[in-house]
Amino acid sequence: MNNIKIGLGGELYVLAHEKENLINRGRKDLAEKVLHVSKLFGDKMGYDVLSFDFKGNPKWIEVKTTSGEISDDFYISENEYNTMIKNRQKYFIYRVYGFSIENKSGQIKEIKCSTELDKLKIDVSILKVKPNKYYNK
Repeated sequence: MNNIKIGLGGELYVLAHEKENLINRGRKDLAEKVLHVSKLFGDKMGYDVLSFDFKGNPKWIEVKTTSGEISDDFYISENEYNTMIKNRQKYFIYRVYGFSIENKSGQIKEIKCSTELDKLKIDVSILKVKPNKYYNK
């Protein structure tokens, strides 16, 4: 149950983060279109949050949240993996770490899958992701 609370908390944190960033950059119009996709449609979409860059291009964000360190392993589903591979140009992993349910805060590491997948070592046999030595750079 605690993992579910942490996961949902991380998704809500990213949702607020994305809206705030867009508003701060003068794109309130886009902030109003940010969606909590996993809440609306469940896990079938392969990502959690629909957001946008400042030019209006869609960002499909898969949120991976833990209360631990950035270097902790995390898991992705087969659907998330397939969605990521087929949609690299708009797919992002937001690694939320050091997340506190009580404070509703943590830190976010954004990974743009079109250019930064080499920062992750993905074991497709079990879909376990282990940050490699370049992850923290």
